This record gives sequence, C-alpha cells and structure tokens, in this order.
Amino acid sequence: MKSSVCNHEVARIEALYQYQILDSAPEQAFDDLVFLAAQICDAPIALINLLDTNRQWFKAKVGLDIREMPIDIGFCRLCIQQKDILIIPDTLADEQYATNVVVTSEPYVRFYVGVPLIVAGGQAIATLCVVDRISRQITPKQLKALQSISRLIIKQLEMRRSLLELTSIQSEYKETPKILCHSESTFLVVDTDITQKQELEQQFLRAQRMESIGTLASGIAHDLNNVLSPILMSVQLLQSKCRDRNTQQILSIIENNTKRGTNLVKQVLSFVQGIEGDFPGKPAPNIRNVIQIKHLILEIQQIVQQTFPQSIVLSTEIQPNLLPIRGDSTQLYQVLINLCLNARDAMPDGGNLTISAENIFIDENHAKTNLDAKVGSYICLTVTDTGLGISGEIIDKIFDPFFTTKEFGKGTGLGLSTVMGIVKGHGGLITVSSCVGKGTQFQVYLPHSVLPS
Repeated sequence: MKSSVCNHEVARIEALYQYQILDSAPEQAFDDLVFLAAQICDAPIALINLLDTNRQWFKAKVGLDIREMPIDIGFCRLCIQQKDILIIPDTLADEQYATNVVVTSEPYVRFYVGVPLIVAGGQAIATLCVVDRISRQITPKQLKALQSISRLIIKQLEMRRSLLELTSIQSEYKETPKILCHSESTFLVVDTDITQKQELEQQFLRAQRMESIGTLASGIAHDLNNVLSPILMSVQLLQSKCRDRNTQQILSIIENNTKRGTNLVKQVLSFVQGIEGDFPGKPAPNIRNVIQIKHLILEIQQIVQQTFPQSIVLSTEIQPNLLPIRGDSTQLYQVLINLCLNARDAMPDGGNLTISAENIFIDENHAKTNLDAKVGSYICLTVTDTGLGISGEIIDKIFDPFFTTKEFGKGTGLGLSTVMGIVKGHGGLITVSSCVGKGTQFQVYLPHSVLPS
C-alpha cells in the first residue's frame, strides 16, 4: 500500500528515524525529566510522545500504563503539525476536542498542554505533554519550565544520536577488511614483515577512528556543559529557598543527575583535550612545565596506601637519575591514578601492584612497530597488577571511549580512553599486555625533555 503522507511528513519521519529511539528501552534521563514536568505542573500524567507514521509511542511516561496508541487520537498530532505550544484548558468546552477518544474514555483528558520537540533541521518529531482529568489553567512560570525541560530533552536526544554515531564508527572499524598477504605457491618467508604491516595498519585505522570520536565527543561535551552549569547553579539556589519535602526531593533528583553529567563531561573533555593536542594543525597545548616523574609516583603511592584495601600490596621501583619530562602534572597524575584504580578493581581479593619508572631509548626497529613511536629518549612508566587479567577478545577495545566491562553505574568507559588521549597529547604512547588469571601490565612512554642550559 502506497503512503499518502505529504512530503513534509516524510521529512519529519526521516528526522525521527535518525535518532533510532522508537521502541528503545527506558532511560533514566528521560524518565526523570518527565517526572519533573508532572511535578512542576502538579499533573497526574506526563509524556514524551514520539509520533511515527501510524502510532504514538511514549519514550517516557508518568501516570499511564500503555506504551503506545494510534496516531489519530489525542492532541499531540495537532501540536506537532502547528510546531507550537498547544494549550487546552477544558477539552469539553470545545467541540473539536470534546468527542476525542481520550476525552470520552480513559484517560478522560480534560486539560492538555503540549510542547513540540523541534530538533536540528526544524522538524518536530515529538511532544512533551502534561495531562489532567480536570479542567484547569497553566501558569506562565509552569509553561516556561516545560519549555526548559523540552530543551533538555532535545539535548538528550542529540547526545543519544552522537553516541550512536560513535558506536557506528566502532562497528565500521571492526568490519574493516584486513589485507590478505598469503601465497601457497611461493611459500612466503616474510611473515614477520607482513605481521608488522598489519599491526601498523590496525594502529592507523584506530588513529583515524579516535580522531572522528574526538570530534564528536568534543561537541557532546561542550554542548552538555553549557546545559548543566546553569542547572546546577539554579538547583543550589533553590535548595536554600525551598524547604518542603516534595520540592527537596525534586531538587535532589536534578542535582544528582546534573553532578553525574558534569563528571562525565569532565572525563570526555580530558579525553578530547589529549586527542586534540595530537592532531596536525591544532593549536599548541598549554605551556607545560618540566616534571620529575618520581614526585608524581610518590604522591600516588601515598594515596594508594591510604585509600586502597590492605589486601593490595604496593611497591615502587624508580630508577636513580630518572630523566625529566615536559608536561601537565595534573593530567599525568590522572593517567597514573586511572591505571592504579583499574588495577585495584582487577584485584577484588587482593594482590600486588607495582609502579616503576626507568629511562629507555626507542631505536628505529622499535619505532617501526608502533605508529606513535619516534626514535629518542623516553621515560617508561609501568603499572603492573596480579589481578584477573584481560581476555584476548576485548584487549583491543579497552581504549575505546565508553567501552567498559564494569557493571552499570560503576564505570563510564572513559578512564582508559582519557589515559590514551593524555599520553598522545604529550607525544607519548601506551602499550598493554595481559594474561587471564595472572595480571595486566600497562607501559606508558613519555618523551624526555632536554632541560634548558
């Protein structure tokens, strides 16, 4: 059957499908925003309603047990069509609304307010709506709050789409065909050279993918940071003025989610800043100081001994006369603490954690085996644990942004990608080796900085 939908509607549906959100699982961020909309308007029902070609599907809802309904009932379609706020104080007072199915039967809608969710490109793909079973009015303050919430929903949608793009990049990388270099007739004896070429090819593809991810992540982080900062400031102001329990509960939800988002932004920005510093044509990084790595190690040692479980035994091995490097001490501290925290989590029953540092020289042969390596003097930082180890199936993914093996809520998947970004931003490289059941070793190579005479 041919569709009779007009060109405008086709464009709207295409925009909706780009977000790949229809029939997706519930997400706390959307649920919280709908809850706030219901509380602000003191309404029993609130929805994020996405309109498909022949149905209305609820991404988040309060006060309704159904997940979707036909497109030709209710009032959200009118709100979408006019791309403007639709307010109906009393559905029974207007003939065009009084006979609608949602008015004459469950949920017996008497009051409706819908705010269209207009995404980039100008298409209205959904509505944020609040509903009541009694006729009433909405105050200007409540309406303004709904508009603010609608903008936050759109930001969440854009973030969600960007993360899907990151996943797509990762999938494309996995599916990239490997170069086949084999000949049965000539019995090739250059396996080592071929292996090195394949490894370098893999590193190059990873570098390309990380650049794309860095660009996307930067947009997500800066955009989200602009959203979260005024929210957090407003919450803290309101908490000092509003004392009733219900309001405090709402503010607590906003504050906790905002802080969680803020921490995520910080990690994304750390990752992006490290990656951006390594791109050709990018501005030079902030002026860096000459650093003695042994001081950072001693600081980390103190923190680990004070905060890690007693079942984890720490030892340090610092070569005398360790060469200095030039860098950002805060970022390098973050590298070490991230690696130590991962080691701690890999040893739930205890074990040995070793941090070592030594001077090394990377020669031409070594440089040929790693895309990021250059001939010269380096400081090699090694963090070794005797923990669970990393399986061969996932070891190539551990530096990917948002990849994590930890339970939901216990890891963002940005720790090692941030480490990678910082190390590359300092002109260094990082390697990992692991054996399941025996432990893992990370080696960070940072270029030696010649001190001024």
